[in-house]
Amino acid sequence: MVSIKIPNFARKELTKTQFQRRCNRLLRQKLVRFTEEEKQEIKTISKNLNIADGFKHLTDFLGRKYENIQNTSYTIFEYGKTRANGKIIPGFFTRLSTERKKLLITPERAADISDKITNYKEKVLRFFSNIVYKPSTHPDILKIEQNLSKEGIKAKFSDRSSLDFAKLTQETLQEINKQGYDLPKRIYTSPFLGITTKAVVMMKPNNTAKAIFFNPTFIEKTLKSIENYMVGKYLNGIFSTENPKHIIKHEVGHYNHSQKGLKSLYLQYFSGIASSRESNTVLTKDMEQLLKKNVSEFATNDDKLGLDAVAEIFAGLLDGKIYKSQIMDIYKKLNGPMPKSTKN
Repeated sequence: MVSIKIPNFARKELTKTQFQRRCNRLLRQKLVRFTEEEKQEIKTISKNLNIADGFKHLTDFLGRKYENIQNTSYTIFEYGKTRANGKIIPGFFTRLSTERKKLLITPERAADISDKITNYKEKVLRFFSNIVYKPSTHPDILKIEQNLSKEGIKAKFSDRSSLDFAKLTQETLQEINKQGYDLPKRIYTSPFLGITTKAVVMMKPNNTAKAIFFNPTFIEKTLKSIENYMVGKYLNGIFSTENPKHIIKHEVGHYNHSQKGLKSLYLQYFSGIASSRESNTVLTKDMEQLLKKNVSEFATNDDKLGLDAVAEIFAGLLDGKIYKSQIMDIYKKLNGPMPKSTKN
């Protein structure tokens, strides 16, 4: 029988002292700036005598804070900026000085700002997730973490992760690895509902992605519920396959796409804004219609850069689908990673 080592901090529930230390760490760190009201809320949460209740409140609080950071950065990403009247939080401006929906800087500078924004968001998401992270103590899940570690993947399955989800993740990554694709360096199970939808890869114009984040609405599911969910989405034309591994493959598609470099797509998008064209999207209306009809509705989710088109086609190709030449032309134009069987 294989002995599975359970980390010391996973052997029992958090003590009151440990919970207060996590709250104090939030107050001391310099990555995120909290208002005085927010600092007071953290202090109030840390004094909660019911640790489980306090932990929930802390998770909800950090979820709201991260969502606020997301919304702020998206606004700047959408409008572009040359300068801000407000203070600068590491990675992005906190206030706009213009309402004009036109890029006021070069596309190259806009791509650099977008890269810094995304890097900052990823750092914050990882930090917040670690603050409220409770690792799984399930022996089989810990064994899966060890196996993935041997493949160079640092996986952190929380106590909310089902064994079915952990197994599905391992099986999917093994399958993709056999087909010659890169695998993510890190797998995180985020405790924040809704923030990462089902899953997310932080896509950047200048730097490659490193991690995939999964949220509780996905990691808690049994295999049967994942299967039912995927069949429903596929029959409604939302996803390109009904495979229960689809979401994981989709995100690994994003990861592999990122490894090829995304700057050209970002420059194309920002150049469209800079020239004040009516359409500043990478996908044309004709492309969108082709993708909806032949791939999935979700393939047109990100028309600005075409990232979801690549991920949906990638997942379909891995599942054995053969797409018409027009679809593969779009895929190649977007610099999508090619399966071995289609590299010729």
